[in-house]
Amino acid sequence: ASGMSSELLDSYEEGTWTPVFQNVTVSTYGHQSGRYTKVGRFVYCVGQITVDGGLDNTDGSAVNIGGLPFNGDNSHDAAHLTLGRYTSILTQAAIDSFTNVRFNGDSIWPYEGNNDDITYTNCNSSGILQFAISYAM
Repeated sequence: ASGMSSELLDSYEEGTWTPVFQNVTVSTYGHQSGRYTKVGRFVYCVGQITVDGGLDNTDGSAVNIGGLPFNGDNSHDAAHLTLGRYTSILTQAAIDSFTNVRFNGDSIWPYEGNNDDITYTNCNSSGILQFAISYAM
């Protein structure tokens, strides 16, 4: 389009980040890794959290993935979360009920049905969560 300049991609960055489960006790993380790409004000992340043991699955608070590399714009409470192939920390019933998310700018929460939290009671005490997240800053 006319009027575009070479500065369009001046705001491009790649890096790593460390995803965590927030608002819950985790005895032993086995693996936490993430990569991100930021283009302009959009952030695209992939990550994996592996819990070797001790996730408190009696905790009724919402599953909350934190540690995002940038604070996002949550004015529309919208972001995109896709679960990866190896997602054994969530029970199959929780995976089947996953429909949308809550995004509060620095973390993302998987929801089910009519905006109900998927809670840590819907998790196994150990397992893997692989995911991709995209959001606007």
